[in-house]
Amino acid sequence: MNKFNKLETGRSMVEMLGVLAIVGVLSVAGIAGYTTAMNQYRANEAINRTMALAVMLSSQRLVNPNATLNANDLGSAFTVGNDTDKIVLTLSNVDEKVRSRIQTMGLKNADISIEGEAITFTFNNDLSEVGENSGGNNTGTPGTSEGCTENKFKTDAPGAGGCGVFKCVGGVWEGYTICMGECLSGEGDNWDDVCKTSY
Repeated sequence: MNKFNKLETGRSMVEMLGVLAIVGVLSVAGIAGYTTAMNQYRANEAINRTMALAVMLSSQRLVNPNATLNANDLGSAFTVGNDTDKIVLTLSNVDEKVRSRIQTMGLKNADISIEGEAITFTFNNDLSEVGENSGGNNTGTPGTSEGCTENKFKTDAPGAGGCGVFKCVGGVWEGYTICMGECLSGEGDNWDDVCKTSY
């Protein structure tokens, strides 16, 4: 009996090439999906950071109309415009696909413009929807004097997230600003008494 006469089993070259082709297709699909997900993540992060800075500046301008953000608040990627009538935040060095995604997503309360690798967000000081008149909501509170004590703050929807905050100035409630955090109470001496920001 010849011991070298055994049948050998294994995979053929065609089968191995088929497996490699499948792995290649799956790898390409995985990389494309990963890239898309990362661009979406970066766009969401940019919008979230921009909104946080806009809320911070809007809150400061409720107390001081000429307030601006300092460099520590902004970080290295952001610059803030000098216009005190609007909040203008520019994010620099943004990847082309992320810029495109941000522009596609949009923000209802900001005009978005792109120039080179920079993207600029322009908000109303009270963060109202772009195109709306600054100040005012459906409660009729701005411009009224009912319960208005000088320099007090109040919300239009205590306990609800995203409520409006007013300040009593000259005996009239004015300066409708959005609280993006938790609305703590109906009235207080300071912004922090009525709005606990989550940033």
